Amino acid sequence: MTDSLIKLDNFAGGAHNCNTADRLPEGFFRHAVNLDPVGGGKLQLRAGYSKALDGTAVRGALALGDKVLLADGADLVEFDTRTNSSRVLRSIAGAGDFAGAVHNGELYFCTANESLRYDGSQVRRWGVPTMPAQPAAVVAAGGAIIAGTFAFAATFVDESGLEGGTGASQAFVSTGGQRVTFTLPAPPAGGRVRLYIGRADSTTLYLQHEQAAAGAVTISGLRDDTATLEAQFCTEPPQGHLVASYRGQLLIAAGSTVWVTQPLQPHLVRRATGFFQYPEPVTVLAPTPGGVFVVADKHYFLSGAGSEIQQRAIDVARAVAGSQAALPGERAAWMTEYGPVVGNADGSLQFLTREHYAPDIASHGRSTVLERAGNQLLITTQRGIPRKSGLAMGDFVSGLEVTYP
Repeated sequence: MTDSLIKLDNFAGGAHNCNTADRLPEGFFRHAVNLDPVGGGKLQLRAGYSKALDGTAVRGALALGDKVLLADGADLVEFDTRTNSSRVLRSIAGAGDFAGAVHNGELYFCTANESLRYDGSQVRRWGVPTMPAQPAAVVAAGGAIIAGTFAFAATFVDESGLEGGTGASQAFVSTGGQRVTFTLPAPPAGGRVRLYIGRADSTTLYLQHEQAAAGAVTISGLRDDTATLEAQFCTEPPQGHLVASYRGQLLIAAGSTVWVTQPLQPHLVRRATGFFQYPEPVTVLAPTPGGVFVVADKHYFLSGAGSEIQQRAIDVARAVAGSQAALPGERAAWMTEYGPVVGNADGSLQFLTREHYAPDIASHGRSTVLERAGNQLLITTQRGIPRKSGLAMGDFVSGLEVTYP
């Protein structure tokens, strides 16, 4: 009896590693090395690649249009894909996180010790320094401040006109016909310092003075027809390991906390209320038009806008850290312990291979979407969890036994 050759030309089912190699269902493959899936269940040789830039210790890349920022050791490198040229923009932390998101035409990103923004030509601080402490107030006779108790607070403004946050206001008391003198601190380079005052029994403080250097200022009368203080109890955004843009706000995952910037003010975070806390570190932050998927101890979905963002738990699966990618059609995808999952804008999940593919456990990974020959491919690279080897060897040297783990 002659063995027959079985030819398979349709692998539309994808990878299947839950059965042994000799028991694969029809239409599946066990492993595909150096092959890419294409339309109609076909496989073809994986596309090659060419070197665009020589780096020394590249650990991350973030894109803004035709520009790519690379964390190469302690250098922040800008690579222009149109000209294949590069330049070093500045120094950054030589190790640690490098994460960011494009928001309103700028790239907001974090290193291990800084929060920065890049507009396509230059890098500057993401936020504005928070006022460390309120200036002292000295009340004296000889002014037009009426009797009463008044609250005051100061803020910094940077060179571009963005205003930073400030803590709790302080108070001074006027017995009537008085003035008050403040010694204001030095503002950031090219910036200014502002002083706000209002009645202590009101929640509104009004701008009374603004100056571009440190020094004393005397206020003899109070105004209530100027700009009001909007940044009280706000600070600049913290450093995080994941960043996402969603409906005019930025979300920053730092450890097990997701911070949310103020609506239309990506340089401010309200520390008392602008966050979501989770039992475990956040591994995935994946935005869609309808909400943001957060994965920590389980899957969550944040939806809404402004101060009305709400969350709900949707699945118990854990995810590979950093493996999220945006998909065409207003969706997102990432790798989980059950294989790839697609998150839809309505908060629903599609586990694409849960029934037939169990990936190796990975500590972290990165994903992107490539298009080739009209097909869109979700590419994920993962790094496994280091484990102690069970292998050992022995030898004898000068009569002494030496064991090598």
